[in-house]
Amino acid sequence: MEACSKQLTNRQVRLHLIVCLLLGLLEGCASPVGSESVELSVEETSTDREVREDEMLPNAGMEIRRNLLPNETMDYGVLNASAINNGKPIFLPLKNNASDVIRILEVERSCGCLQADVSTSEIPPQQSATLRFHLSTLTPGDHKGTITLHCIDSRGAKWIEQLHVVWSVRSLANITPDFARIEDRAPGERFAVKFQFALNFEQTPSQPLRVVCDPVRLREIEGSLDLNEETKEILVEGIVPTDADEVMIPIHLMEASQVLAKTSLSIRPWRHLQFSPREVIFRRDPEIADLRRLCIVTLAQPASEVAFRYLPDAPTCSAMVDVAILRQTDRVYTLELKMRADADVESCRTGRLVVLINEEEKGHVPVTIR
Repeated sequence: MEACSKQLTNRQVRLHLIVCLLLGLLEGCASPVGSESVELSVEETSTDREVREDEMLPNAGMEIRRNLLPNETMDYGVLNASAINNGKPIFLPLKNNASDVIRILEVERSCGCLQADVSTSEIPPQQSATLRFHLSTLTPGDHKGTITLHCIDSRGAKWIEQLHVVWSVRSLANITPDFARIEDRAPGERFAVKFQFALNFEQTPSQPLRVVCDPVRLREIEGSLDLNEETKEILVEGIVPTDADEVMIPIHLMEASQVLAKTSLSIRPWRHLQFSPREVIFRRDPEIADLRRLCIVTLAQPASEVAFRYLPDAPTCSAMVDVAILRQTDRVYTLELKMRADADVESCRTGRLVVLINEEEKGHVPVTIR
């Protein structure tokens, strides 16, 4: 037996045993070459052994094959959200055209917008299984997803197969505007905002429509929500809050527990004053010697001591504009700004109209000479 090699393979060992049995020399062949022995185990062969659990999932970068899935992207077009919510699953056959048994170890989805499973995890040669998947997102817009099958055959070869799916979702309803803002009202003033909505499904809703929002936010504005299905209007009424810088109210149009469309309303009270216009511009004209402009200042609350001043931006410039009050109510002041005849308009062209309440500056509007 000195002719035997120390690097015997399983196949060589089997042949060696057969030869020894035929020659009746089993005792001399029990231990090949010196003191080293070669243990024989059918379980160590790749063709016969069971795949262990820790070997089932393939590694990243594994080869992509097309034994079961088509080599194309499945485009399901534009779908109505109601069709997705009530639709049936999509079935796709998985035909095993190979000569080995294919086992599907895992069905992986790229996102929660897809639900997928297979009818059986083991597919014999020339037989089929079924991939069942469901487009489960109701979010309007374009969507795409990937279903990945982790596969292994009876010889131990592993690979992945991928199905790419694209589709679009049309919303069940639309609300316009999709965002509204109130920022021109003083604290404590009443307001009313109307939203229009349109339904995008043909059948009559099985449940009455309703409009809901956060009740805490609604209490902050002492408000109410009303839905008119005939005119397809949503009316929001309330009072501009006096103790909050901004209140954001999300509004949902619903049928039973399903949200059909969303919008929101932002209410931001102005605290001190507003200007109209928001910039005072003097345009020089050689034919007009007396340049005047009007500016209306509205206070959020009446004040006892209110003053108006023009301040140039450059500290070296003198006041070029005189300010006078033409009319006033408890909160609204109509001002006249008159450019001085001796104004240095070449070097001092910008400044601001400042409002002082109780000798404290509360706001200003820019003044420009062009």
